Amino acid sequence: MNSEQRLVERLEKPLAILFVLVAMVACAMFTLKLGTNFNSSTVAQILIIVFTGVAVTSPRVGIVITFCYVGVLGDIRRWFQFQSSTAEFDLLLLVAPISALVIFARPLFRSQIRVDSKLSKWVMILLGIMTIQILNIAYVPIQVNIAGGLFYIIPLVWFWIGKCYGDQEFTENLLFRAIFGVGVAACLFGLYQTFVDFPDYQKEWILQNAKKGVIAINVGTRTRAFGFFVSFQEYAHYVALVVVLAICGTTFKKLRFVVLFLPFALLALFTTGARGPVVFVLLSVCATWMIMAKGSVTSTGRLFLFVLIVGFGLYFGLTAANNADLGEDINPLVQRQADGLMNPLDSRKSTATDHGFLFLSGVLQSFSDFSGKGLGSTTLAGNKFGVSIDGTEMDISNLFVALSPVGGVVYIIVIGMVFKYAGLLSRKHRSPVAVAVLAILFTQFTQWLNGGLYAIAPVLWFCIGAIDRQYKQYEAGELLPSSRMG
Repeated sequence: MNSEQRLVERLEKPLAILFVLVAMVACAMFTLKLGTNFNSSTVAQILIIVFTGVAVTSPRVGIVITFCYVGVLGDIRRWFQFQSSTAEFDLLLLVAPISALVIFARPLFRSQIRVDSKLSKWVMILLGIMTIQILNIAYVPIQVNIAGGLFYIIPLVWFWIGKCYGDQEFTENLLFRAIFGVGVAACLFGLYQTFVDFPDYQKEWILQNAKKGVIAINVGTRTRAFGFFVSFQEYAHYVALVVVLAICGTTFKKLRFVVLFLPFALLALFTTGARGPVVFVLLSVCATWMIMAKGSVTSTGRLFLFVLIVGFGLYFGLTAANNADLGEDINPLVQRQADGLMNPLDSRKSTATDHGFLFLSGVLQSFSDFSGKGLGSTTLAGNKFGVSIDGTEMDISNLFVALSPVGGVVYIIVIGMVFKYAGLLSRKHRSPVAVAVLAILFTQFTQWLNGGLYAIAPVLWFCIGAIDRQYKQYEAGELLPSSRMG
């Protein structure tokens, strides 16, 4: 690296910070001038200008602020819905995708986007199939397919961003500072919502959902916590992500302090009333612990020990929690968790069989129409345009429906290669970033490309791109051993 390049990298972050400060002052002056005409569309336009400028000046800073933004997107939207009595097109949803495209454009124009690994080739094939499916208007209009691209194509853009910028140091800082920090704030706010109350603007949003007949947000008469996020599902998945990061932090030097937050994260996760994230956190911890073992005997021993400890722990813990009187606000949430986890095959107490049926029906349905139903057929984009959708609640079966069986199989190949790369780096190289990413990927399995999880998908696909970058370096012998594993 020559002196000119070093100077550019040294000036990159200060220039980005300076741009943000200047933009904030300009926005403040703009706000005062607008007065009562200040609305969500105006804020979105300002944020697009700010994020675009930062992305051009310093892509890494742009990545951080974009990930922080999607973590609080739900509450920003709720606040403006509370303030405004008129419906308007929600430009706030376009801020992060535009930021992603601008960040992606920089390495693209510099010819730094390279399809130089098996995983990147399969991702490119998947991206090509998705692009073709935009033109599939046999079932949904083209505008619905274009909108569906926000849920499917934009996450894959983050893969290439991660491949360009996801070195070990930056990815570790991104996960354990930015993402973990947002998660900590969200968990604390979620616990406040669970044990105290919701702010007025959130109560109004809950009331509007009730009028629309949206009952999934409630357990009995108790409203589930949703933190700053768009939905309680997104909140539950983000909390699960924070839980595994806290657990992974115990194996890293200089990161063991994050375990101090683990009890709060576990409490927040359990009181979401969502059983899926709890199950996948347990599977994630078990699978990651096994993969890191040195030998098949040790791996099998770890599996046996984990099942023994968790099995007895869940049985006695859930039984005690189910029999405890925790108050009329908390009891419904605890009872939902206990009933579902202890009776997973009982359709009266668990939705596991329903999810399994949706998955199988989605995959089988795709073989009856081999051309696929279009990119927007399984996303929330259809609802925005008044079109019925065929969502199956899991990304694998959704892609079988939307992209045809060919697209579904390609996606399964991508998933397999991602786990292969992350598992090998975790086991042989002992990369702390790979361990954390592997745990996250297990935790969010079947949700990597599930539309509506605005704060989850960008993080996952950036991390997948980072793993591909580091695996390429590992194969070339350029990935330095980490000294941060404890």
